[in-house]
Amino acid sequence: MIRKDILIATGEYSLGMLLEDHERWLRVNEIKKILFIDKKLAYYRVLPTGITATKHDKMVVEDMYLKLKYDQWGINRMRAYHFILSKLKKKEKIPDLVLNEYYKYPFRVKSLVFALKTNINPRISTLLLKFNKNNVINFFKSKMN
Repeated sequence: MIRKDILIATGEYSLGMLLEDHERWLRVNEIKKILFIDKKLAYYRVLPTGITATKHDKMVVEDMYLKLKYDQWGINRMRAYHFILSKLKKKEKIPDLVLNEYYKYPFRVKSLVFALKTNINPRISTLLLKFNKNNVINFFKSKMN
């Protein structure tokens, strides 16, 4: 159950997302506390031909985006770091939705942002920032903004 004024205050569903209901509940949670009921109230069926199976990759990307956007305490910091790092290691494109939100994420790992903006290996960027921090930061300062 939810009050009508809360639904109005949180706006419309994000129609471009598969996880539009999840995103909506996160917006509700920013306004009001959501209580947890430790009891099965509904069941969710997953079929091989359903959206959960056929659109899995997009759902993973949207889930990471939502974790970054609504994380107020940094609990998804390492999850996001490893998500992006695994894409880099596999030489896969990092989805713009996640990348743009990661740049705004207050708990982002600075050496990873540095690596992404300068297009160098994240391990090398960590070493550069650790051992020659002032020179490296001054040199790449324009790229970091």
